[in-house]
This record gives sequence, structure tokens and C-alpha cells, in this order.
Amino acid sequence: MPFINDGIKKIVTEGNHANYYNGMEKMPHVTPQAHMILAYMNRHGSISQIEATEDLGITKLSTRVSEMVRAGVKGINKVFEESNNRWGQPVRYMRYSLDRSVWGWQSKDITG
Repeated sequence: MPFINDGIKKIVTEGNHANYYNGMEKMPHVTPQAHMILAYMNRHGSISQIEATEDLGITKLSTRVSEMVRAGVKGINKVFEESNNRWGQPVRYMRYSLDRSVWGWQSKDITG
């Protein structure tokens, strides 16, 4: 069953998995969790580990992103962000987003 299309231009179904197609080339085969991450970044603009855990139930975001990159998915940006933890201590974490020049659409134009 294909994952819900959250504004990605087209879904191509193969067997039990959906592959996203951005109008240029077919995206390599990735896991259902990878599709969830891509759809989340499309809808919300970016994702961090805490969002992946709380909203998607994905506890190893960096591993899933690494798998996507190894599978050939292009246009995933990474940036370190800084914040304070619950005790007021500074912490750093990674935030992932989609490169709009590669994916060819703007998330603010998407109506979920």
C-alpha cells in the first residue's frame, strides 16, 4: 500500500512499496520508514530526532537518513542546531531537510 502523497509530484507503486518520482528520475527503493521521513520533511520542512520519535515512532533517524543516501536519494540537507535541554544545558542535534532545488517544489505551497 503506497504511503499518502503529501505533495510529492507522483507516486509509482512497485509491489508492496511506493517509490516517489520527482519528475526527473525514479527514486531508489527505500524502506517504509524512509517514505514516512520524506513525507514528514515535505509537509513540515524539516525533521529532528525528537520529532521523528514523537510524531513517527522512528528512533534511529540518522540511520534511516544514511540508508536513504546510500540507496541514492539526493537532496537531503543536514545542519546542526543548538538548544537547551530540560536542565538549561546547551545541546546540539542534527536537523534534516529536503533541498528544494533538487525536489522541485515548495512545502509552503502544499495543502496537506
